[in-house]
Amino acid sequence: MQSIPQAKLSTRILKVVFFFFFFILFVLMREAARTTVLSQRWKNLWTNTIMFHPNLVFDEGVVSKNPTQCEKYVKGVNQVMKLHKATTIEELTIGFALPKEYSDSMNSWVQFAAKKRVQKLNLNLYSYGLNMELMEHNCRFSRDNRRLYWWRLRDCHMSKVNVDDTDIDCLLSNSPNLENLCLRYSHNIRNLKVSKARKLKCLKICKCRWMRTLSVFAPNLKDLFICSRELSYMLGIMRPFLQESIWIYAPNLVSFRFCGAVTSRSPLVFRDVDQPPHLSYVSLGLMNSCRTNIDCFQELFTHFSQVKRLRLDMELKVVLDMVQRNQISHQFPHQFINLEHLEMTIKCPPRVISLLWLCTLVKAAPFLSSLSIKLCYLEISSKRKRMFEHELIDIEWKDDDIPNKVNSNIRQSHHSLKVVELVGFAGFRNQIELVLHLVEIAVLLEKIILDVRMPRDYCQDGILIYNNNHNAETCRAWAQHLKAQIHRKIDVVII
Repeated sequence: MQSIPQAKLSTRILKVVFFFFFFILFVLMREAARTTVLSQRWKNLWTNTIMFHPNLVFDEGVVSKNPTQCEKYVKGVNQVMKLHKATTIEELTIGFALPKEYSDSMNSWVQFAAKKRVQKLNLNLYSYGLNMELMEHNCRFSRDNRRLYWWRLRDCHMSKVNVDDTDIDCLLSNSPNLENLCLRYSHNIRNLKVSKARKLKCLKICKCRWMRTLSVFAPNLKDLFICSRELSYMLGIMRPFLQESIWIYAPNLVSFRFCGAVTSRSPLVFRDVDQPPHLSYVSLGLMNSCRTNIDCFQELFTHFSQVKRLRLDMELKVVLDMVQRNQISHQFPHQFINLEHLEMTIKCPPRVISLLWLCTLVKAAPFLSSLSIKLCYLEISSKRKRMFEHELIDIEWKDDDIPNKVNSNIRQSHHSLKVVELVGFAGFRNQIELVLHLVEIAVLLEKIILDVRMPRDYCQDGILIYNNNHNAETCRAWAQHLKAQIHRKIDVVII
């Protein structure tokens, strides 16, 4: 076997090393730039890498008030775009806190994306501080961008970018293949019309504070998310922004999520169809408002009588109104004939109220198989004391004959409910009454989950956040006491 000269062997090995480095750096541009300090031979390797890179992601994930840092970021993005030679790109992501004086730079990047026929455009401009109500630094779209044509654009996400109604109308008109559109914190939007994107499948509109009307005409839309609430850092509470009207035509809608306040002055209307025939999942975040009308809330349910999965997040005033309207002896005004899974998050008031109205909702869904209830306890602001503190728990219920009292109120059985989950169990009398009532009406009940963790709220990713429960062991002891009163054929799990 002929030996390979040492020099040629080193060259071949070096070529292999360069090949693998180029492959890796093709994926990670930031790491490519860092290799310039390793070897003189690699100094321009990152330049060659980004020339044809399909994904240009400039997401620093940080917030900086330093003008030098902003200028450095802008220069870096401009340099990459100047070096890029490919005719198309798959993705352009801008993620940084850019003040309004850099609007021209951002607009040039948008024009670059259109020229390169981008498929995914993500403009996420972070805020400088927590008080977003006072921050009006957002970059603005130029009128020149309205004439851009987005032939390959399929995904568009804009957060804290000051686009207005005309900008969105032009974007939809010039994006024939757009499938996903997300608008967050776009405070220049007033009367939004989504009607020119016939291929649109997913639409998300979140916290556009001054939006007054929304009209959606999207025959192929499958996922719609509307959120009109925002955290007021001045008051420390979540507050809704009221729209005058929300008009929806989406006959192929599968998933609908809404979070906000619905009043007689702010109706939510599905046109031409009482309910989209394919709608299977609905999530309603029902918020407090000075003009909250419980009739409007309950009227919403008429659109969703055939859904299979329903999630309800109710704030304090909504809960109190529901308690007043739907007593245990009353019938819920609407029926859910196909509902199989019901999840509820309830903000508990600073006094113990009856939870038995939940049973009227269960009885309105004859095929419901699983029920999950999450109780979020409010703080007593004066002492910052939480409702699940040990001294606030009514322990006298253990001496009462609650099962017999519950049994005397049973007027209707449920033949489908199999699993009940109660998160935030603290041992209150109203919780005991609710669980025992469900045990009595659900003749096929198989499992009860009592979770003593105390939920606070959902984060942006939909993950439930929990508070510390310093009395977890006491709550588990009450759960064990309740378990002893439940028939042994039912599996009671205490978490």
